[in-house]
Amino acid sequence: VLGATSAMSADLPGKSAPAAPSPIFASKSFYAGVNGGAIVTDGINTNAPWTVGVVGGYNIASIGPIGIAAEGTYDYTKGNTNDVAGNIVGGYSFGSVTPYALAGVGYRFADIKNEAIWNVGVGFKIAVTSSIDVDTRYRRVDNFDRTAGEDRVTVGVNYKF
Repeated sequence: VLGATSAMSADLPGKSAPAAPSPIFASKSFYAGVNGGAIVTDGINTNAPWTVGVVGGYNIASIGPIGIAAEGTYDYTKGNTNDVAGNIVGGYSFGSVTPYALAGVGYRFADIKNEAIWNVGVGFKIAVTSSIDVDTRYRRVDNFDRTAGEDRVTVGVNYKF
């Protein structure tokens, strides 16, 4: 006697693969943040060991993992020095980590002298969530005569809208 058997299958609940982290420049979006850090070398304000600031920007373009943002910054340095600058930021995302370079121009309001400034720098952002990034950066800030330069290292948190 031959017996007949049948097989039935059902979709069993399983684990889905985790979603890949989205790159910092994945979509056009606004971001705003706060930062603080140290003045490593200082050419204008000899008693300025720290700086705090705010940043606001917009991710304007992305091609795959490559992205470009425009941002504005405001920095206060101990000793009553205030800087405002506009920067272009270009980066390359490796998953949730994005190293970048930046360059821009601005203006410094200081007790001893007001002047135009430039800044260049490098940094990296780490996407903690889809809306929050940790941003670490180094910037060289100087006037156009190159007589009042300072090197800044900061760590901040950005929120993407």
